[in-house]
Amino acid sequence: HSFHGWTPWIMDNKSIVETIKRMTINRYLFCWDNVPGSENESLLRFLTEDLGLEWAGNATINKTDDNRTIQIYAGNNSANLTLDVENETATLEIGGEIILSLIVKEENKIYKRETCDTDIDTEVSKIYYFTQTHIIDTTTRNLTINETANITVEWAFQTDGERFIVAKIDPEGVIMEYNEANNTFKQYMTVQAADLEVTNLSLTWLDGTEIGEDITVRDNDTVRITANVTNIGIEEAKNFDVRFLVDDILIPGGKKPIASLAPHESETLTANWTAEVGKHVIKVEADYEDKINETNETNNIEALVRYVCGAEVSGNTSWETLGLHGLNGTILFDPTQPYDEDDVSITAVINNSGCVNATNFSVALLFDCKPSDTFHKAVNEVPKLMSETYNNAVCIYLYIDINPNYSPPVLVIRDKNNTEVTRTGKSCWIHVPGDTVEIKQYNPNDFSPEYTISLYPVYRTNLTRDENLTVNANSSKNVSIRVRNITVGEHTVLLFIDPEGNVPEDDKTDNIASRIMRVNATRDFTVINVIAAKRNLSDTDTADITAEVANVGLRNGTANVSIIDYETENRTYRYHFDKSLPVSYLPIAPNAALLKPEYDNLTIIHRPGVDSLQLHFERIRLFESDKLLICNETGDKILEKTGSYSRRDYTILVPGDTAYIYKTSLATFSLSGYTAVNKLLYEENLQLNATKTWNETKNITTKWLATTGNHRINVTVWNNTIKEINETNNTFILPLEVNASRDPTVVNITFDPEHPDIGEDMNITATVRNNGTKPATFTVDLWRTTTRLISQSELPEIGLLNQTQVTLAPGENATITGVWKNISFYGAPTHVVTAIVDPLDLIDEINESQSDNELSSVILMNFSDFNVTRFNQPTREDKNASVEITNLGVLNASNVTVRLELGRYNPYPLAGSGFGYYKISHPGAADLRLHFINIDASQGWLGITNNFEDYIEYSGEDFGDVWTPEIEGDTVYIVYSDASFVMDEYRWGDVEYKIIDCLNASESENVSLPERWSKYERPTFLNASVNPYDNITELNEYNNNGTAVIYADLVLREVGTVFSEDGDLSGI
Repeated sequence: HSFHGWTPWIMDNKSIVETIKRMTINRYLFCWDNVPGSENESLLRFLTEDLGLEWAGNATINKTDDNRTIQIYAGNNSANLTLDVENETATLEIGGEIILSLIVKEENKIYKRETCDTDIDTEVSKIYYFTQTHIIDTTTRNLTINETANITVEWAFQTDGERFIVAKIDPEGVIMEYNEANNTFKQYMTVQAADLEVTNLSLTWLDGTEIGEDITVRDNDTVRITANVTNIGIEEAKNFDVRFLVDDILIPGGKKPIASLAPHESETLTANWTAEVGKHVIKVEADYEDKINETNETNNIEALVRYVCGAEVSGNTSWETLGLHGLNGTILFDPTQPYDEDDVSITAVINNSGCVNATNFSVALLFDCKPSDTFHKAVNEVPKLMSETYNNAVCIYLYIDINPNYSPPVLVIRDKNNTEVTRTGKSCWIHVPGDTVEIKQYNPNDFSPEYTISLYPVYRTNLTRDENLTVNANSSKNVSIRVRNITVGEHTVLLFIDPEGNVPEDDKTDNIASRIMRVNATRDFTVINVIAAKRNLSDTDTADITAEVANVGLRNGTANVSIIDYETENRTYRYHFDKSLPVSYLPIAPNAALLKPEYDNLTIIHRPGVDSLQLHFERIRLFESDKLLICNETGDKILEKTGSYSRRDYTILVPGDTAYIYKTSLATFSLSGYTAVNKLLYEENLQLNATKTWNETKNITTKWLATTGNHRINVTVWNNTIKEINETNNTFILPLEVNASRDPTVVNITFDPEHPDIGEDMNITATVRNNGTKPATFTVDLWRTTTRLISQSELPEIGLLNQTQVTLAPGENATITGVWKNISFYGAPTHVVTAIVDPLDLIDEINESQSDNELSSVILMNFSDFNVTRFNQPTREDKNASVEITNLGVLNASNVTVRLELGRYNPYPLAGSGFGYYKISHPGAADLRLHFINIDASQGWLGITNNFEDYIEYSGEDFGDVWTPEIEGDTVYIVYSDASFVMDEYRWGDVEYKIIDCLNASESENVSLPERWSKYERPTFLNASVNPYDNITELNEYNNNGTAVIYADLVLREVGTVFSEDGDLSGI
């Protein structure tokens, strides 16, 4: 290829070489070649302790066959450590994300970069930014395949110091190559100049005494830092600075200017530093601003690490009960075990195991401390940035609880100044100074971790402070608080030491102590027994209920005692109940449309006088478009479900004595029964005393009026404000079965007149009786109901004729009367009188059936009522078919006309198209019906008429196999325009009239078909109408017609042999 470009550059050390003078402290971790192997434990300790990967504690370690990747895994958690291609770095990857990069040095030893450690190796690293400057030469060359060319250029350097010479082939990228990455080659070289070197870095006391490695430096000690700066180069170095830094921060007075330093000249520099607790990197740097061009830029720094000892405070808590309300109370058992209502002294022991006194600090000793806020991140939930501010808080303590069953997160904690406080991947406490905290998951794309973060802000009012709280080195001090009248349960006792951060220490993780104080109960209220004075009970009996209650605990107490009656039932209310109605109900089935039209079905439960109803569902099931609604008597929604839903064994409490269950047509439920919770029989606050050696028992008696049914008398003793030793013995249930003794029933209903005329008043008498064994007082209602065949309303016409309360002895009868005024006749009415006893279910009866409590009687007005009752087919005995006509009314009738019409068929092939009309007649036919094989009116119109005014129309499409409706008369016309048709036959009505001379009330008459119809031709229809021209007034004119289909019905009577002389069986 011929190409333009062999281009060498010189990298200018002033403008394009940036020397980064940062101390890199490398801590040895393990040797790559010894994992898996002898240094497994070192790798796992680094993962668990440094990175917080608790799951790695017992992880398995493998290495790939190419020796490039170490695999660490345990359960669902895993991590990979991979060498780069040049064996210079190893990257740790967790969950697809690179967490950090480690250094690989000689002999494949792995190090971690740190700013502070005891086992350190220091170096100065440079970052070179290459830019195209000072091009020495640009040459065009031709190279054949596998040819090598040596190119030489001359360079007259202008400045001293470190240089990179870079050669690049094809810099413009003209040649398309397989590998573009190997087109550059760079070479480092130095040009002799000045060369500053820092050596002999040491620490001394102010009196000059050297501070050795075994000498302790304490917090707030003044230490002198000393170092030599020497120019080991060949040129003079002028006007540069030397800096003294601790943890990369310039110490006060730590900048030392040097005007001139001749070759091989040295200068000793010092700076004083007030030591602070912790591990520090101390550095001296010459020519930090890179003013001097040097032969070697990497020897300008010397560093050492020094640990400064401080205080080390920690603590623990303990407590001692003072007994009931203080020192004069009773200590029940062990003083370290508190009981409810005790006063407790809580003591915190503050230890200082450091080498410096802890002075002027405070502690927060908190009882029953709960977090102000809690954040929970669920598995597979997107992590969120959490930020909270608690105004005027001294600090905020975090408790981070990480689920170890999932991959751990790396959480970054920052304070109000956006300064990173720490990073953690394990459960721990964290102290955040100030009133603001920000928590962020370092790897936000990892959704798998689960953790909970609880936040405890500490305010000045929380602090427990002596006037000068001081704990000297290697000593301790106690701080106490007193908590009065504690309650049963688990209470958190928290100790926060030095929340203001005044104590000089480098480890504050042990400044927190958390313990749970478990406070035991001392009261135990119980119901020992419940008895009824009478067990063989029937309704209206009165029985004494006696309950024995006690306090079997350790101390006196006050308890509530209640006696409640629960009755189990399963019958529903049979009528439509609505308290907004004048009499609360209508004598019809529950109707959802009257209350909530959007539902199809309604079930009502009504138990008068009870406090609430507990509905017990075996199953509720709804499909996608279904709805279910349960309301109480005032319409309040107790349960509402829409769309797909399913649940089993579901109990729902409905306040009040009435429950409405609405549902759409496909929704289903199974109600196994319900419990009626009756009004409270008894309630009292009762003092029940107890000591460690004695328990008080009391008897409570109340009277109970028994009602029919299965009852559970529940006696409960409790106190909602305290916890008890045993919460399971507070209730005793006494089952009682009460038999019914009353049974009102409706005996009969009579009318006067028995068959009223139009507009006549009718007197009604209902007889009721008490079939029970005890007197019964109950309500009797007389209702009138009219249903008309011709009506705009879906509901019948309903009216209350009488409502009366009666009292009957066993076996006694009573009559209830009412008047139905101006009885009507229009609309083919059905008039019904209904008598109902105990309509609101106020009495639980011996017989609760509807047939016992309700009687309905139909009023037959003084008219005939003809009906086509049935069609009689021919039999072997009677070869004639007939129609049965019945007089359903109460009035005899004479000269009753019966019209019979038989459908007859005639073939009539006819076709037409375009425009025109055809006439079709069948003299004597009552009506005609045409059959078309096809009508093509897709582009036109065809009509059938008998008067050229009213048409049966076909248009806009192609019709096949069409029977027209019946057309009255014996002549029809086919009129068509832009249409065609093909007709094959028609059907005509053959009519016969018959007269029944006399048809008495409740009698029937068979009317035979005419002889001419006896020959069977094909299946056809037979219409029968009685009184077709309304010559006789009837109670119901809408039941006078009937239609039957006449068809052959072949029956095999016998099996035998058929003989034919000529052998032709086709006609058989």
